[in-house]
Amino acid sequence: MQKIEATFRIVTPMFIGGADQTPSDGIRPPSVKGALRFWWRALNWGRFYTHEQDEAKALKELHKKEAELFGRAAEGDEGGQGCFILNVAHKKNINPEKQDILDFTGKAYLAGMGLAGRTALPREKDFVISLRFRKHTESELIESMNEIIRVFGLFGGLGSRSRRGFGSIVRLIEKGDKFRPPTEKEIKKDCDWLKTKMMTTRTSPFSAFDANSLFYTSNDAFGSADDAMEKVGKLLNRFRTSGTSSVPNKGPPPEGERYVSRNTTVPIEELNFYTTDHHQVNAISSNTRLAASNGVAPKRSIFGLPHQYKFSSGKKVSFDFMSENEKGRRASPLFIHISAFTNSQGSTSYRPFLLLLQARFLPPNAKLDVLVDQQNVGQISAPSDYTPIHKFLSTHFDEC
Repeated sequence: MQKIEATFRIVTPMFIGGADQTPSDGIRPPSVKGALRFWWRALNWGRFYTHEQDEAKALKELHKKEAELFGRAAEGDEGGQGCFILNVAHKKNINPEKQDILDFTGKAYLAGMGLAGRTALPREKDFVISLRFRKHTESELIESMNEIIRVFGLFGGLGSRSRRGFGSIVRLIEKGDKFRPPTEKEIKKDCDWLKTKMMTTRTSPFSAFDANSLFYTSNDAFGSADDAMEKVGKLLNRFRTSGTSSVPNKGPPPEGERYVSRNTTVPIEELNFYTTDHHQVNAISSNTRLAASNGVAPKRSIFGLPHQYKFSSGKKVSFDFMSENEKGRRASPLFIHISAFTNSQGSTSYRPFLLLLQARFLPPNAKLDVLVDQQNVGQISAPSDYTPIHKFLSTHFDEC
């Protein structure tokens, strides 16, 4: 029985767990298998489309091979196991710890609203993934999983808010009886290899690697993963915010300025989306209806859906993608990953890595429902312009 084994390290707190949202049993195989499945699909889409030159046929063949590799849920007489057994072993007991995420920090911005009060698996803990392949598994399938382990070590993460830097992991390099994070040279080699896998110039129908995908990283190295996360969180918050005129226990901002953090104000003209998104949505909130000028989605909604606003009036406005009459969501196409690497002094440093999978954002002709509080006031066209994300990346980071 052939086997693949790889050792990984948790770089940032990992909010992972079962129905009670507690990681008491550590990292479970289904979580890892789901993540590997996502990256396998993302990496292999271009290969299938290049071969078929037809989107429907490529999707059919992709799903067929995916089911052969990972298994499929039973449907009637269909179903079955995949071609490997996955195990996860923790090198030491990983006890969950409560995470203090302070308000008005970059880390809090990346955490969003769902992580308050939850425990997480702490950083700097190692675990081992092993894949044992069944007899007669095609060598091509085994090699494809070797590739996915490589991608997982570059951009992978597990648990809640993994696209925002939490639960980032890094694949360790074995050196004798010890393990270390890769060097920057080794990471660059993996990035260069990954670029050779971007086989199609056609926009992908789901989050996948293609010629439109972009890698960026910070020119600065950080002494801790927290510092790297705090930096990228502050940059993203500052880029996206339209500011506020009210902060608890603070007076009004100077005329012509708005708060962008508890203690910082900036001139309105320096805010990227104040005169566009903020004004547009504020008009919807005030009138509780859509006008002709409100017929397009806020520019920032390209960062992911649902997209929500809360105004000092107390009114809330949300933009929701409706999928088959149920509220859907569109996860962010921008992946933030905190990477650990061995620096020239032999110690560990950290950098944010950012990946944009610039796929088709929503199905053709998709609409967003616009709700003021709980009242549906109409529909608008879904976003499709990735320019805001391009601007954020090119302004603050370097293309790999």
